[in-house]
Amino acid sequence: MISKVKNLSILLLLAVAGNTLHAAPLVSIGDNIDVFFIGTAEIKYNDNVFVTSDDTVATRAQDDTVYLLSPGLNMRFGRPGAAGSADLTLKNDFTIYSKLNGIDNDKSSLIANVVYDDELLVFSLNTTFSELDSNTPLVDTPSTGRLNERENAKVISAIRYNFSQKTSFTTGFQYNNTRFLTQADGRDNQSVAVPFGLLYKYSPKLDLGFGYRYRTSDADDNITGGVTTQITPDRQDHFFHFTATGELTPKLTADFKVGVQKRSSDGLISNGVLINEDKTNLSSDTKFTWTVTPKTQFRFGIDKDFNQASSGNSTEKTAYKITAINAFSPLFQIAGFLEFTNTEHKTSTAREDDLFHTGINATYTPNEFLKFSAGFTHQNNDSNISSSSYDNNTVFARASLKY
Repeated sequence: MISKVKNLSILLLLAVAGNTLHAAPLVSIGDNIDVFFIGTAEIKYNDNVFVTSDDTVATRAQDDTVYLLSPGLNMRFGRPGAAGSADLTLKNDFTIYSKLNGIDNDKSSLIANVVYDDELLVFSLNTTFSELDSNTPLVDTPSTGRLNERENAKVISAIRYNFSQKTSFTTGFQYNNTRFLTQADGRDNQSVAVPFGLLYKYSPKLDLGFGYRYRTSDADDNITGGVTTQITPDRQDHFFHFTATGELTPKLTADFKVGVQKRSSDGLISNGVLINEDKTNLSSDTKFTWTVTPKTQFRFGIDKDFNQASSGNSTEKTAYKITAINAFSPLFQIAGFLEFTNTEHKTSTAREDDLFHTGINATYTPNEFLKFSAGFTHQNNDSNISSSSYDNNTVFARASLKY
């Protein structure tokens, strides 16, 4: 089985490389539904599969060459020019490790998108369900010798109603649910958020306004040996913010929310100790795009928000990211990014992590159905809990096909 998937990955890479013809949908149903086959083959070298520290021999980083084969189907509903359209994607990822065969896996995912726009009302809905099997920065206590297994479901909807040519009202719904295979992997957690906003068209290409977001989140308690060692409270976040979205200058666009956010809860109880989680601070969801030339673009973002870790405790995250993209031609582009994330954990150990993440990749797209890419990524996590510090480097080559 392992050798077959490896061979299939390499064959798909070669087959895609040899096929540069413009492709049509695999199947068309009536006038409004197109069905495409989608497939990805990837070969990646990972020098720290379990993203563990080098503190001890037991946690020392383990490297491997990883093969990924990801077949799937994509269905498109609607035609260009129609007010409404939809998109449904189902795929399965088969992951094979050259040396660490005990963690080979196959995981499924489902993505559904709906968009409606009749100028008066604009509506979008994005729904995803993913089976995951990896140790990432989102898992704050990676397991040694195995990957953290979990399922994640997300629903994000956005509604904009234009009262007039100058004023509009926005709202939506955001749901996030993560279920871990065992408590050793993490605590099941969920969150629900409802945003509201009022926008005024300051200029033909720039909207200004104010907004409010209410969010509630919680995670399962930690039970060890039949004893509850951590009681996780319900948390409420109130975010009042100023909003600007659109064109600041002919070359600079913005989409940002900056304001004050308050988190309140009854406090986390860990081993009988009450940890106060109440806090008010400046929060931001900010994105800028600077188009230097038609071929060169820079993107900059600041994300400062409350969150909750996979262990169930409250966290405060501040992230800065800059991305540079240069399109040498309509077919070839190169992109690189730098990202720094500080995460403060509200725990008895007062854990704090500084994660530096960078990468570069090149992409060749001979037509809208074929894509080839290769790249490198580096992560360095510096934590005041030494066992949580790590380095991770990956190199990959990938080919994608839609037919």
